[in-house]
Amino acid sequence: MTRERVGGRRFAFGLLALCILALAVRVSYVALAKSGPCPIVRNGTVVATYHSECTGEYPDRPNDQAWYNFMANQIAVGNGFTNPLAPHEAWADHPPLAALVLSSASFVFDHAPFSALADEAVFTNGSKVKTHVREQRYLMAIVGTLNVALIGLLARRIGGDSAGLLAAGFAALYPNLWVNDGLLFAETIAITCVLLVALAALRCGAKSGLRAFVVLGGAIGAAALARSELILFLPLLLVPLAIAARGRIRTMVLRIGVGALTTIVVLAPWFAYNHGRFDKTVLLSTNDGLALAGSNCDPVYYGSAIGLWTTEGSCSFSPSELARLGDQSRVSAAYRSKAVDYIEHHKRRLPVVVAARLGRTWSTYAVGQMVDYNQGENREPLVSWLGLVAYYPLMLAAAIGVVLLWRYRERRSLWVLLVPMISVTAVTVLTYGQTRFRATAEPSIVVLASLAVVWAVDAVRRRRVNASN
Repeated sequence: MTRERVGGRRFAFGLLALCILALAVRVSYVALAKSGPCPIVRNGTVVATYHSECTGEYPDRPNDQAWYNFMANQIAVGNGFTNPLAPHEAWADHPPLAALVLSSASFVFDHAPFSALADEAVFTNGSKVKTHVREQRYLMAIVGTLNVALIGLLARRIGGDSAGLLAAGFAALYPNLWVNDGLLFAETIAITCVLLVALAALRCGAKSGLRAFVVLGGAIGAAALARSELILFLPLLLVPLAIAARGRIRTMVLRIGVGALTTIVVLAPWFAYNHGRFDKTVLLSTNDGLALAGSNCDPVYYGSAIGLWTTEGSCSFSPSELARLGDQSRVSAAYRSKAVDYIEHHKRRLPVVVAARLGRTWSTYAVGQMVDYNQGENREPLVSWLGLVAYYPLMLAAAIGVVLLWRYRERRSLWVLLVPMISVTAVTVLTYGQTRFRATAEPSIVVLASLAVVWAVDAVRRRRVNASN
């Protein structure tokens, strides 16, 4: 048996062991921290009880997790992306991929023999509704474990077996990764897509054919269907890689063209689906307007909440105003107009606000306040603090990793790892600061940190060998 084959088997067994550890951590987190029960309150009265933890800090104030849960359940029964309550209007608050993935759990537990195990909401009148919150969270734990494997493969591709196993070990235990896997946001699915994009991007070298750029374009399209801002990977990643691969100008243009076309093909079904449902054009979601309006208004431009997002006061429309505006596409357009108008009248304040947004996302400003803020998304304070304890040394090591990749002329690998950080920064500048937004950049931090640690260990070993000689 060759040395390479033995090394490959050792890596495979090591990665498998770390994935088992990762799954144990994630399943334990869901089982212990998300067990519930949770009262559902309407107008101060308990009307039902979830078996699992609520999808929000307060039972009567659900967050985006409720949307993903509702949509997954709607898709599973064949109702598509529509409001589960009358009048069942079209919904496209977020891109579809996360809800589609979660719908598989809803579908399985809607049917025998697993339906007897489905998570339910029990109403005070005795009726029951299958919510599937618990089984969707366990599905996220499985996807999060897959992400650990992909992080290990990505680090191995750049730095070898040791870096791959170390990165997978970091990812298995890093709270800022596994906390997402106990929630019903899109982050876990988006991380999967980002890692697939990164692996595809590393194959787009000078000797690679057009097929590599087709795969990369498809992966970028899938990523945009998980989180809208990941469409930025098209100009930030595909275009530079197509140019860096060199060759004739015609070849470069062809690479960009086939990659972009594949992205469009992946996005086309969602666009076409929405084209027939809304009055105005919806590219990826109808949430951009509300995100902009809620991050550009007085409460988040002045005072202690600077750089955050809110729907309080003038930051949103009243129910009667929303009813007059029409469907979600019109509401989103009105919110965008509202945000642009506010920015025009507060330009001088914008640099300070943007700085606060970046500080919140990258945990350099109002750290304690963000821990409290994140409770509204079911992130326990202890988990948030543990995440910060791990985050700062990993970021320091990642900075060293950046220097090392630059020094050893691994510029393409470095750019692939930096692009997720750039996209996170861009969406923060344009909207608001939130720790969760950093999720798609966390794998890059872990991989860069692992490269730095492996380099440091190798350097110490070399010194010891030289000293002994």
